[in-house]
Amino acid sequence: MGPNILIVDDTVFNRRIMRDILKRHIEGGIFFEAENGKKALEIIKEESIDLIILDLMMPVMDGFSFLLNIQANEQHKDIPVIVFSAADEIESIQRALEMGVYDYVTRPLSKEQTDVVLPLKVRNALKSYEQKKALVKANEDLSREMELIRHLGCHDGLTGIYNRMFFDQEMERINKDRERYPVISIMVIDLDGVKMVNDILGHTTGDELLKCAAEIIRKPFRKGDIIARLGGDEFGVLLPGVDQETCNQKKREILEAVEAYNTGNPYVPISMSIGCATSLDASERLHQIFHRADQKMYEHKLNAKGHYHKKMADILITALLRNEDLEGKQALEKIDGMMERLRITKDEVKNILQRKNINNLYQ
Repeated sequence: MGPNILIVDDTVFNRRIMRDILKRHIEGGIFFEAENGKKALEIIKEESIDLIILDLMMPVMDGFSFLLNIQANEQHKDIPVIVFSAADEIESIQRALEMGVYDYVTRPLSKEQTDVVLPLKVRNALKSYEQKKALVKANEDLSREMELIRHLGCHDGLTGIYNRMFFDQEMERINKDRERYPVISIMVIDLDGVKMVNDILGHTTGDELLKCAAEIIRKPFRKGDIIARLGGDEFGVLLPGVDQETCNQKKREILEAVEAYNTGNPYVPISMSIGCATSLDASERLHQIFHRADQKMYEHKLNAKGHYHKKMADILITALLRNEDLEGKQALEKIDGMMERLRITKDEVKNILQRKNINNLYQ
């Protein structure tokens, strides 16, 4: 498709002459006409214009007012303008050039201007505009790519929250400015059983579990809080200005959200161990606070371990038995491996199977 060219002149005869000349030399050109600057602005709003041929002296809105309008518009200011004016209007042409028009031609047009000069100036203007648009697009693409690189550099690819590197950088930044953050809390969260879910139900299920967990963790916090995935199944939250009571409240909100999630997703539930630590001492380094939160998380994990293991065994056995691709022997092998890792007995597994009316798997 050829270029869109707008001819702005208050005389119909002049517009038609210009259009006929350019039609002979600009292949595929599509032409629009306006009798004054005001009408030209209306056309520019509706059409994607690549070049403007502009008369300067017109009623309603002259060429200079038109130029001021398009130069004030970010979307239209780069459209090339060729002024088409009488040879004796030198001061007007100079003023237009100072306002940033691309070029000019004078009338009456000589044969050389008609056959060579005008077509050449129009082609050069169109080429320059295309190059400028290509450069703008390349810069926009580069900006998007750089933004994506920055995003990927500090975000976890699976969950979309911050990654370990960014979390550590923020800890270091806050360490250097503890006077500004005299009160700070850190939360360490471990998602229980992810490796086992990966091994028994597959990595796709494990990844979905991680994404759901990240969303649950993210929801209670403020926009400025730093929520990050620190490793495979470990998450951390930096909470500047948050005291112990508020941190514990956020912990309760997360655990309540986990409970609600598990009610609606009984086959592969989420279990989290959470530790919170708060510092009121500006001399305490963040890695020390993190270590205390990590210890609290392990205490939580140990206290809930027995209950969690039995619940996890029940759920994984259910999921295995629902898998039609597994034969009895394969299911049994996976259950045996799970028993060892969860440290549950064969009798406990049999009790689970009996509750599900399956009595022949261990015969």
